[in-house]
Amino acid sequence: MAISYNKFILSLFVLLFSNISIAQNTNLLILPDTTYEITDPDFELLMAATEEDTSKVKALLETGTDVNTATYDGVTPLMYAAQNGHLRAVEILIDSGAKVNILPYNQVSALMGACIAGHVMVADTLILNGADVNTKNTDLVTPLMYAAAFDNFILTDVLIFYGADVNQKDLRGNTALLHAVYYNNLEITDLLLEYGANIDTTDNNGFTPLMVAAQNGYLQHVDYLIYKGANIDAENENNLTALSLAIINRNYEIARLLLDNGANVNHSISKARNQMSIAMEFCGKHIRQLLMEYGADKNPKPRIDKLLIGADFNGNINDFMTGGNVCLNESKYGLQLQLGYKTRPWVRSVLYEVDEKTFYQFWEKRSCANLGLDKLFVLQRSSLKNYGGIFIGVNGVYTYGNFRGSDKKPENRFLVVPEAGFFWNYKKLSFKLNYEYMKLKNTKVSSHRINLSVGFIINIAKDKIKLKKEPEL
Repeated sequence: MAISYNKFILSLFVLLFSNISIAQNTNLLILPDTTYEITDPDFELLMAATEEDTSKVKALLETGTDVNTATYDGVTPLMYAAQNGHLRAVEILIDSGAKVNILPYNQVSALMGACIAGHVMVADTLILNGADVNTKNTDLVTPLMYAAAFDNFILTDVLIFYGADVNQKDLRGNTALLHAVYYNNLEITDLLLEYGANIDTTDNNGFTPLMVAAQNGYLQHVDYLIYKGANIDAENENNLTALSLAIINRNYEIARLLLDNGANVNHSISKARNQMSIAMEFCGKHIRQLLMEYGADKNPKPRIDKLLIGADFNGNINDFMTGGNVCLNESKYGLQLQLGYKTRPWVRSVLYEVDEKTFYQFWEKRSCANLGLDKLFVLQRSSLKNYGGIFIGVNGVYTYGNFRGSDKKPENRFLVVPEAGFFWNYKKLSFKLNYEYMKLKNTKVSSHRINLSVGFIINIAKDKIKLKKEPEL
């Protein structure tokens, strides 16, 4: 009887003072504040790891729940705990046999998730327990690249200390240094160079860290990279240098800094392009004057780089014509040669003067063929392919037609038609809205007309300009 009493007291003690008690042979989970039935232990473990419910994590593991259970896309409890910064849950899961290098479908390991979220202590714990410090996701991005891009100095230092490859490249050729420079993380750049990062590394398109800093307008970064010995005249796949990119992006101070440090002011990009050429195309007078101060040569060769195919809508309150056009753009001098055709989609009544007292009325069908030249003045440029301004030009127009139900024909005429208006290019689209003066022999139709052109831009240049794109993370 005494033995039974002692057993009862011991059982009661366990129930009262232990944090968790598990009914081993049932689906009941008994916690200090609740008891409930487990319907899906794997899901419960995933949720407990996500929420850092360490008591629940321990209880579920004690019932035999698989520590490496995963969602449909391969995410494990350890990954959830790591990306949420739950250090104690990470330790419990590792102690219970969680695999630190298992990968989900997107290849983002537990260490990668911790680094993306900036959890230094979790990352340190994972590495000490065997996590691959150079693990890669589907884009071959490493934890070090994330730390460099997100300006996490301590995490970057920790990863390098544990052997992270500072010159590893992702799918697009970016290293941790290129990530750091693109996001203007100067302290990270200094740290990476201190531990052996290649200062002249290139991505798949030939962009170096100095080019990226010059393109993005990071004056301190440019100055620092020059000081550390970066190749100032390195060329990318489009033969652009750091100076070229500074000019294209209208970065006057960076252009001057590069020139002060010996950048080649007469670098030839193509037969029709040099540094002065792109300054004429993209910049105002200040950068052009700067280049001239350093002895820049002009390249007078024209550069036809775009073909435009578009539709025209032309008319006034008395008349309407529609048609199409084909244009060639010369970017260096801002010229546009256009060939077009317009016609009335229906006949309209017109009056033709026979003498001062006599007019004939006809139903006229009329068409126009034109060849013209416009001069474009860029006033605003938001990006390489988005810019606009004003233009003036002149068209030689040959107009002809016929009268419905009559043997008579209207006079065919050649007209000189001046025009002026606005234009805007947006990526692959071109818009022009302008006034023109076209004097038709018709007393009912005003000579003052409005023309709207909408076109599609085709880049036909061989020496295309491409800027460094933001790294994929």
